[in-house]
Amino acid sequence: MLLAAFGAAQFMGSPIFGWLADQGSSRRVHLLIGFVGNAIATALLCFTKVLWVLVVSRFLQGLSAAIVYTVGFALLADTVGSKDIGQWMGYVISSVNIGMTVSPTLGGILYEKAGYMSLFYVMFGLIALDIFMRFVMVEKKAAMQWAEHLTSEPRGTSRDSGMLHPDINQATYGQKTDSRPSKGLSDSEDASDDPASSSSDPLIRKDIHHPTELPQYKGHTPPLIHLLKSCRVLADLYGVFVSVTMLASFDSALPIFVERTFGWGSTGGGLIFLPLTLPVLAAPLAGKLADMTDSRWLSATGYIIAAVFTVLLLLVRHDGIQQVALLFALLTLYGFARVVGSSPLGADLARAVESIEKERPGIFGSSGAYAQVFSLYTSASAAGVLVGPAWTSYAYGGKSWTYLVSSLGLLCASAVVPVLLFFGPNNKRNDSSLSTPV
Repeated sequence: MLLAAFGAAQFMGSPIFGWLADQGSSRRVHLLIGFVGNAIATALLCFTKVLWVLVVSRFLQGLSAAIVYTVGFALLADTVGSKDIGQWMGYVISSVNIGMTVSPTLGGILYEKAGYMSLFYVMFGLIALDIFMRFVMVEKKAAMQWAEHLTSEPRGTSRDSGMLHPDINQATYGQKTDSRPSKGLSDSEDASDDPASSSSDPLIRKDIHHPTELPQYKGHTPPLIHLLKSCRVLADLYGVFVSVTMLASFDSALPIFVERTFGWGSTGGGLIFLPLTLPVLAAPLAGKLADMTDSRWLSATGYIIAAVFTVLLLLVRHDGIQQVALLFALLTLYGFARVVGSSPLGADLARAVESIEKERPGIFGSSGAYAQVFSLYTSASAAGVLVGPAWTSYAYGGKSWTYLVSSLGLLCASAVVPVLLFFGPNNKRNDSSLSTPV
């Protein structure tokens, strides 16, 4: 029930918070709301024993997770752009999985040595640290505005003055005044002094576009609808759903399987997740490969290999050292293949947004749609978290281990078709091929 409350909140809340984040002028505000909400939910979880309050607290934690994941990925895309986003998303995914791996061990040690409340002291400390880091964070958009403001100061104006009073020239942004005599200057010469049109000043970014310079899309369809009409986006989301569903299924099934097959207890049930988790450390490398090569074939190859190793789990049938070694080897190889298959997906979502915007400028408004596309990414992950355990309960609890791993192998292989058909080109290739509308 608690897991379902968390997943349902994350699934439903992500698109809403993604839309709100794209309407706002700063990612910081939404991240702060997410972490404050997490603090409130954690406090409820800490001080109550009533079931319905526990459910509410987990629901609030799901909402806060929806905000943090959605806006966090959007902030990453804002900062690094689409060129190297695969590698940087790999770092984020690795960090998340490291936290999920070490937290049960650290939690058990703290609980045993310092008691129940020590767990929440650590949680509140981490939340407070993250809130502090949001306050000192400088967004790329803000840094670019500062750079433009400094270069748009009239000659003779003190730089310190501009730093202390950033709103002085706000009303005349882009209209540079000059302390030199204007007598005899032509309109073209005056325009050449404008920093927004200068190409020689290294502080001025050439890729800054003002919304008024683009032919604006005149429709009123919400950006989320445009994203969901893209086969490229849907293919990425299906890949995310498949990857998370399989991982959640293994999370539910493996502890039971090793107990029934090898007679392992809770310690062995925890150690069996190491071969699934450790390969995630290779996510930055897989993301870098996706940035450098044809990510379509890289992702498809990863899913095919992962499907093969999933089905080969049928070979593990009885107790024995060789069978244990085989199980660990197959799970490790599956883990690496899963990372290779799923790592390019988030990067391709960011490139899909840029591709749609390039074809129809202004379709997502002046704020873009990074937060909204990553809200769909978060919702697809949440759907996998909900479906995975439910399918395990039916396939393994009601059927057999053979039925479970065979069905998961087919599910994994099914992701290959949409990836090959609709995956878009990466930054190294010709980006004229855009997402195919449904």
